[in-house]
Amino acid sequence: MLLLVLSLSCDGDKPHDTPSDDSVVPGVHLELPMELAAIGELAALATVEPPEDGRLWVELRSDDVDAQRTIPVDVVAGTVEIEVLGMRAEHDYDLVPVLELADGSRVEGDTQVFTTGAATAPVVEATASGSTTGITLVAPAPKGKQEVLEGAYLVGLDSDGQVVWEYTPEALDRAEKDRFVDVVGDELIVFTGDVETVSRRGELLSLVAAPIRMHHEAVRLSDGNTLGLLGDTREIYVERFGGVVTVTGDAIVEVDPEGEIVWEWNTFDHLDTERYPGGLSQVLGKGDIYSWTHANSLQLLEDETVILVSLRHQNQILAIDRATGDLLWTVGEEGDFELSAGDWFSSQHAARLDGDRLLLVDNGNDAGKRTRVVEYALDIEAKTAEISWTWDLGWSLLSMGEADRLPNGNVLVTAGGDRADEQVAQVLEIDPDGQEVWGVELPVDKFVYRSERVYWLE
Repeated sequence: MLLLVLSLSCDGDKPHDTPSDDSVVPGVHLELPMELAAIGELAALATVEPPEDGRLWVELRSDDVDAQRTIPVDVVAGTVEIEVLGMRAEHDYDLVPVLELADGSRVEGDTQVFTTGAATAPVVEATASGSTTGITLVAPAPKGKQEVLEGAYLVGLDSDGQVVWEYTPEALDRAEKDRFVDVVGDELIVFTGDVETVSRRGELLSLVAAPIRMHHEAVRLSDGNTLGLLGDTREIYVERFGGVVTVTGDAIVEVDPEGEIVWEWNTFDHLDTERYPGGLSQVLGKGDIYSWTHANSLQLLEDETVILVSLRHQNQILAIDRATGDLLWTVGEEGDFELSAGDWFSSQHAARLDGDRLLLVDNGNDAGKRTRVVEYALDIEAKTAEISWTWDLGWSLLSMGEADRLPNGNVLVTAGGDRADEQVAQVLEIDPDGQEVWGVELPVDKFVYRSERVYWLE
């Protein structure tokens, strides 16, 4: 099991580059044995025995897929396990271990052929355009009103829209439509109403099933507890509606690993129950209930001491002191910030604050506008705001949506396709100039709530 290639590396060289004749170091013979084991249908576990310390990776080569490699890791001599993720279904791959030594030379082990199996998830049949890096995780859900989802799954798509990763939630029969996956280190937080912690290999590590199904968002705390959203429906007197009506607000709850609620913050205790700013909050919905707040995203800030929550039907985003429950500030119409120019958002989704930049999807329902992605620069102390970046989707996404800033500065936009048959779910990568550099469309009978980009290969 030995193929020796020792080469001097240059900046920007890829491991699969052919070395020049003068790069071989004579008289040095090192073995780099590797054993492969399948992880499900689309992944492999490479057990490699580097003879010396260095940087180790596994190259993936295939006739119809661009060469890639696993993310290099620093290793010491011994036995190392490397997860080879991101391979297409029913493909033959040449997998090659490569060790880069301290002097820059490389040891290349024997090539081994690994054949992936068939994807177990239903065929996604995504259509991609442009090119990108990384794997885009999505959870396609069937449109319609059925209570139990059939064929529920999470998939990872490569640049060409091909399925290269998959996971089926443990409690499939309880899965909510607004499901998504978040990435915390090497683990995935899968939200289906329950909260599943999953390894990159697709192994279920933990399951938190709250007594009442959480909706829209769940965030893992550093102590192992989970922060989530619960609906709270009450009968209250509302002057503008002329008497006692049934209203649904929201509670932010912290649950322990057993699913027991250990902390709660409730909109009924802190907000004005006479505030119904737009059509979404004023429409009498199913069961003759007014949807007053409709929380749809959570974020932890400042070492988990501050909670950012988006209230779609209030057209506002709140910052809450987690220790005291005090409302620190409000962004949006009739909030604490003065906007220098342009418009505030309405009916928003997926608010995320990074430093002083607040990025979100402005669905625009209450304003009668087309959907846009907008970033506000906030001065928290002065309570001023200005629009720092915006991108127009070009049509109205009446619900759902997400925008994530990627490491390369681009923005990953999820336009979920709504639940209307004529809208197609899209995930798009937009550069700072507002140009679409990559996109994928899903079948018209699917919608996608959110997406996430991971980098398991390069």
